[in-house]
Amino acid sequence: MVDTSSQNPASRDSEGDGGPRLRSRFLPNAGLLGPIPAEFDFDARTIIPDGVPRFKLPLAVRIQENVAIECYNNASILKTINVKETAVPCPADLDIGPPLKPLYFYSNDEVDELVNNNALCSLFAPLPASLLREIIAVQARKRDETEAAHQIQKDKERDTDVSTRSRLLGTMEMMNPVERALGEAREVVIPTVYLLNIRNRHPPPLHFFTNARIEQVNNSPQTIHTKVLWPFGAGEDSVEKVQLLDLAKMISLWGNDDSHECLSPLRFLEASKNFLSALQLLCRPPTDLGDSGQLSSRSTNHAIEYEKHFNYFKQVEDFETTYPRWYKFERKARLEILMGNVVFSWQKYASRVDVILQSYKVLTEDRRHAYNPTPHKVARTSYSSDVALSRDHNKAGQFF
Repeated sequence: MVDTSSQNPASRDSEGDGGPRLRSRFLPNAGLLGPIPAEFDFDARTIIPDGVPRFKLPLAVRIQENVAIECYNNASILKTINVKETAVPCPADLDIGPPLKPLYFYSNDEVDELVNNNALCSLFAPLPASLLREIIAVQARKRDETEAAHQIQKDKERDTDVSTRSRLLGTMEMMNPVERALGEAREVVIPTVYLLNIRNRHPPPLHFFTNARIEQVNNSPQTIHTKVLWPFGAGEDSVEKVQLLDLAKMISLWGNDDSHECLSPLRFLEASKNFLSALQLLCRPPTDLGDSGQLSSRSTNHAIEYEKHFNYFKQVEDFETTYPRWYKFERKARLEILMGNVVFSWQKYASRVDVILQSYKVLTEDRRHAYNPTPHKVARTSYSSDVALSRDHNKAGQFF
């Protein structure tokens, strides 16, 4: 028979120094003939290769595959370490674990989504140990950053409070003290924010100009809502914004002036006088009458026209009684002067107010006759007639 053992590279006999003959075989995982020598680099065989960027695979598939790859790699590393711990000489057929497999990568967005969504982690469970460690590490880092930022904010607030208190102590003093007799009216100072609103075509409602509201804005500015806007008519060179009343929020608090109920007749006179004062502060005095005595931008201004407007309504006959009837027309005409540059016309005002009052009178008389068909009987006031008269008043005012 022919001895073929010397022709098979995977298996041959070897003889030690006077020792017994060992049966050698090729170890595929170690890549050499057994037994594994003592100087073999076991540590290099326990290093997991770099990950594979296979982002076209769904995240759930990559997570599932990585769980299986980690189990495979862990078994391989365990086998390699066991061989390393085996006494030398190792058995000739004892091989290390198979080559380790690379894991699939995760994108930063995917990791952030898992970090911020525990429900998603539960949906993809079980997660690979490497991914779970990364999620826990990121969550711990974010928690530490949040706590550090919170502590910094607390320290800043404490330092600010100490600094504010040190600057505040001893600063309160009476500015421009004056003597005032009991019951004497104090001077009304139009708030700057009111002037800015008028100048920039965002006039506050008329009832904002009562003494009480003006005093509230001056004394408690923190209670009003403001916003910062570009000034009206600002060109490209303008870089400074202005602080105006946030009318939407303020009207939700104080109401609008679209009904006469926002002001009593007395408060209407008070608010109108203050509104006129605001316009007089904003407007320059007229300088000439223009060519041929015609109106020009220098011959009149909003304050002059509004003063005429105000003086007209002050002298309307039976002012307090008729006030609810002509208020809507007054408001419309007031806004036309302010926003539409319309000038006052005594004749047109008188004609319009007369129509309003006459219409109301006719409707009222018709209603009275309807409720009192027999003139020889004594008229009796009833709740239903009062309601009808109120409806007549609203009907008369809605057309003007």
